[in-house]
Amino acid sequence: EEISNFSIYGLRFNGGLTVLQTGVDGVEYHAIYIRHGSHDFTVKDIYGTRVASGVLRFRDSCYGFTAKNIEAYEADCAVICTVGCNNFTLDNIRATSCFAEGLFLGSDIYDFSVNDVYANVVGTVGLSINNSYTPETRAGVRGNISNIHVLNATLQGVNLYGCDELNLSNIYVRDSNRDGVLIYGCNNITVNNVQSWNSNRLRVTDGTSQYMGIKVYNSRSVNLNSAICDDDGTTKYQYRGIS
Repeated sequence: EEISNFSIYGLRFNGGLTVLQTGVDGVEYHAIYIRHGSHDFTVKDIYGTRVASGVLRFRDSCYGFTAKNIEAYEADCAVICTVGCNNFTLDNIRATSCFAEGLFLGSDIYDFSVNDVYANVVGTVGLSINNSYTPETRAGVRGNISNIHVLNATLQGVNLYGCDELNLSNIYVRDSNRDGVLIYGCNNITVNNVQSWNSNRLRVTDGTSQYMGIKVYNSRSVNLNSAICDDDGTTKYQYRGIS
């Protein structure tokens, strides 16, 4: 049921669960779950540990909201936002030792702002804006994203898949097992000031790294400015900066 004009402040959750439910469309045990067109609200200062799904999830056309100071430790994700949500701000999202993404946005998300995301040790991607679960939609449209810091992601530090008209700035990614930043199936993407560092060169075929600091494919009008891609490990492996 739709709810509006409310605030949720200063809550702590300890799920106490030993088996987590990964996957956005899987079994859902979110600490806070807001949906059905709810609007004009604030969620602030939330901490969750061992939560089986997201510490905080929005879906089903929620709009006009702010989520700030959300922290997850050993949860599935810190924040998940899907299915038509718009006109919102996410600020200061923290994810440590999470089993899926730090922050996941997908399925017709538009007119949004994301600032200050920190993810350290995540099972898939630090920041994922991704329509792979619902390929008939666009994942993120008309978004401004800044100050993303991802360490030790099992896949990419940042994954943009099926997005349009995004502006990103100040992205720092280190020691992803695959690409630092992956942009696929996107249009009109601008990325300023990317630093991708990697000392993990385990996946090598014929002496050439399979993964890149920044990888862009099947996309149009992608502008990269002030990028640094560096292999911080041994020199015997080759590392591709941008592909």
